[in-house]
Amino acid sequence: MALQHLQQGQRVNEKMRRMRAMWQRTRSFFYDHWATLIMCILGLVVFSAFSIPVLAYFGFDHLSKQIYNAMHYVCGQIPSHSPYICGHQCGLCFRCTAIYSTLFITSAVFVFTKKRIQGISWWMLGLLTLPMAWDGITQLFGLRESTTTLRLLTGAFFGLGCALFTFPLVQKTLLESQMPLVRPAYSQGGSLVDRDENM
Repeated sequence: MALQHLQQGQRVNEKMRRMRAMWQRTRSFFYDHWATLIMCILGLVVFSAFSIPVLAYFGFDHLSKQIYNAMHYVCGQIPSHSPYICGHQCGLCFRCTAIYSTLFITSAVFVFTKKRIQGISWWMLGLLTLPMAWDGITQLFGLRESTTTLRLLTGAFFGLGCALFTFPLVQKTLLESQMPLVRPAYSQGGSLVDRDENM
């Protein structure tokens, strides 16, 4: 009986060990590849937006409509503010096309430079956001009518600011969460591993 309980306990411990190992592998994967995953999501958004008119042109109306309806969660899709391909509306307006395209391109650069891009400050993000805010607010109150060029430019500035502010900040936060365990050689003081060895 005691042997049976011991074997059951060992099996439970083995399952717990496997679960912990799986959790560590999953956590390590997202820690190492979070930027790549976001880049792929942004790329999918941009690709889906331009696939809608192509699918509609070749007769896949049901599929293109489903994708178009799904894209409504990330864009207002105002017909007069949107690009058209082969007579069919894309899934994103001009401004959102610029935003998501810039986010995708900047995230790709961030990934392929091994996350070494320096981030910008919050006030720089504010400066890059101001043109889009001015363009949108003045148009909202009927003071002026925006143009396609302005929508593209202001959207690109906003997307660039968001990417340069957010991606390096997330990477810095993740690195700092590992600092108590292993401190870089150029920083002052020893790591916790070094302290343990000196005790």
